[in-house]
Amino acid sequence: MPLDFDAVIVGAGPTGCVIARDLARAGWRVALCDASPRDRLGRQVIIEVENDAFVRAGVAVPCGAEVPYHGRTARILVGSGREAFAVPGGVPATALYLDRFVRKLAGLAEEAGAQVLGGYSASGPILRGGAVVGAAFDTQEGAVELRCRIVVDATGFKAALLHALDPDLGLSIDDDPRDDVVAATRLHRTDPALAEQAVREGRQADEEIWATVGRLGSYSTEFRHLSLRNQRAYVLVGVKAAQAPEIPGVLRDHVARIGGVGAPLHAGGGQIRVRSARHRLVGDGFLLAGESARMVIPMNGSGVASGLTAAALASRVMDEALRADDVSTRALWPYAARWQRGRGARLAAMDRVRIGYEGLPPGASDSLFDGFGGPEDAVAANAGELPPLRPATLLRRAWGLLRYPRLIPAMARIGAGASTVLVHHRGFPERWDPERFAAWSQRSTRLLAYPAR
Repeated sequence: MPLDFDAVIVGAGPTGCVIARDLARAGWRVALCDASPRDRLGRQVIIEVENDAFVRAGVAVPCGAEVPYHGRTARILVGSGREAFAVPGGVPATALYLDRFVRKLAGLAEEAGAQVLGGYSASGPILRGGAVVGAAFDTQEGAVELRCRIVVDATGFKAALLHALDPDLGLSIDDDPRDDVVAATRLHRTDPALAEQAVREGRQADEEIWATVGRLGSYSTEFRHLSLRNQRAYVLVGVKAAQAPEIPGVLRDHVARIGGVGAPLHAGGGQIRVRSARHRLVGDGFLLAGESARMVIPMNGSGVASGLTAAALASRVMDEALRADDVSTRALWPYAARWQRGRGARLAAMDRVRIGYEGLPPGASDSLFDGFGGPEDAVAANAGELPPLRPATLLRRAWGLLRYPRLIPAMARIGAGASTVLVHHRGFPERWDPERFAAWSQRSTRLLAYPAR
């Protein structure tokens, strides 16, 4: 049977769009499929993306009307409402409308020669002899099958194709509901007089980001920004899925602090798994990328920068595999190795830190941010990096230990655990070896396990 495409990318988010663009530019026949119609691609949320990720993916940094707000300063508040520290100039990231950004990327993929197919809802992979040879879709016109040499699951939180794979293929699913986070964002028009009053009364500062951590549980973020010039207020809330019913009330509370805020101009949200990447990212004719592969920053749930980074890695390896006419696990393995030994190792170490923090007693997060945290930690977390160890930071952390000595044992365990995970991930097998990979995977599971209750 003749092939319809060389590669079928399922999921037209940032990750899928960049892979499709790069493969099409390399001359391959590419289909970029998404369940949403072509003119409604992308989740309607506002996010911040580290600036370096745009460079790595060869994407222009959003600007002008593509950017909903600019943070002149970021202030990190603890659950009690006290400011722990400030980041002058904010973190090196750009806020963007995800839906507009995705549609722009899909346009670039289309210009490069990829066929963008909206309204294609993936129903499962097509298998032959233990290899993935295509994908099946439900469309308004009925069931459709697309045959190809490589299928990419970039379907985000759903990981639609992965969940439909035969477990015997070795791409196991180990999702844990304790990792699930729900986030919601709102962008509002403000009343100028009432917004200025909110600034005068100290309820918010002009062109500043105020982020509160830990108030709604061990893993929670509340984020708001006000611009008097643009007459806009932005609010984000992210909590563990078990606390999701609280989100509407929390959003209303933040809006009320500013006052005079009208109906949302832009609203959205979604689910995220704040867990380090899945252990196995490739199979014969199959590749996982982006949030389908759980490539998110565990400390804040951000996944776009990781997805753009993974897309650049994936498209290079896929191009090499297609040119060699070998799309086996062995041929695609360099993508998995480069991810797990690089950015994946750092995010896994951060995951160990997250799990350690979540195991601390209530209120301990206030002490941690107040005693140990600093601007460089916020910058590092935003970029998917581990906190820097410089003389100034070491002195501050030492002072924090003196102020909160009861946290010394916990901090020692968390630091040692993160270091062990980092070293372990950097030892990910460079070449496909089933026995070595199985041993690596088993140890990784133990290192990143939640404490027994």
